[in-house]
Amino acid sequence: MYFKARSIGTWTQALLGAALGTTLISGCGGAADEDPMVGTDELMEESLAQKAHALTNLSPEAVAALTATPESSTPDCGGPTQKPPLRNHQGPLIKNVRTFNIGWGTIQDGAELNTFMGWISSSAYVGNLGHEYDDSKARIGAGSFAKGFAAGGNPGRSVTVSQIQNKIDTLVRAGKLPDNNDGNDLYFVWLPKGTRAYLGKTPSCASKQESCFCAYHSAYRASSGKMRYYAVMPDLTDAPGRCGGPGNDFGDRTVAVSHELAEAITDPAPFDSWYTDGKQEIGDLCNGADAHQHKNRYRNGATHNYWVQCEWSNRHKGCVDSL
Repeated sequence: MYFKARSIGTWTQALLGAALGTTLISGCGGAADEDPMVGTDELMEESLAQKAHALTNLSPEAVAALTATPESSTPDCGGPTQKPPLRNHQGPLIKNVRTFNIGWGTIQDGAELNTFMGWISSSAYVGNLGHEYDDSKARIGAGSFAKGFAAGGNPGRSVTVSQIQNKIDTLVRAGKLPDNNDGNDLYFVWLPKGTRAYLGKTPSCASKQESCFCAYHSAYRASSGKMRYYAVMPDLTDAPGRCGGPGNDFGDRTVAVSHELAEAITDPAPFDSWYTDGKQEIGDLCNGADAHQHKNRYRNGATHNYWVQCEWSNRHKGCVDSL
């Protein structure tokens, strides 16, 4: 779902699919209220969207099954184990992720999202990925949260892939973001309520959308020659529960972050590193159509409890809450 962009739909594939680089699951309701391609290069946007990987939304049936699933204290997240393994295609990994929260517009719970990002970036949730997904060129270890800041301005009612990348480029030129000199920087771009992100003509989820995604991650090579890794995190207030969380915007977004974070670390330029023969990443195998495959857990971060997604383990042949 990359353009490598990759998105996380209302729960899962697409953090966080793969048909435009993304496989979308219906279940949000009617059409988008505007055409994001007006005034843009449509072929260019479609090309960019195909490089992204998205977490797609869950169907109402999958949401019902997920919310009916009790929590477990065991490492095994349950569900069938007949899933294809992740294979190492020898692309880059993010060894010690350094995350940035970029608020484009007024972001609800922005301070709390910074606290969450500070916890998850340096937690075992990230560090343990190295137990299975290192390779001879890179060893995955603990990460860190660099900072969160307001980007200035407002993205408007819709924002395309090229507009996201242009915003990142502007912030790098202004010295507000580093230029990923060591390959560890990962930029999370947060969008406000009322702004839809688009992958081509596919929108992020709102209550009336039928085919939509929850979040996506992608990569591109900047004019400086450096690869820039990023994830786009839309507001999910109007799609409660469709992204696999507890049904509130904050919890749904922390689930999406965990999905996209794990995938960006193990496959930062979608479909270059760890993914299945069917082009699914570490988070995709534990979300989506099979709701029982991705029972979420609460994680204790300082004085907070956060919803995160279980991730796929080749070793355990299933979804686990601790790799």
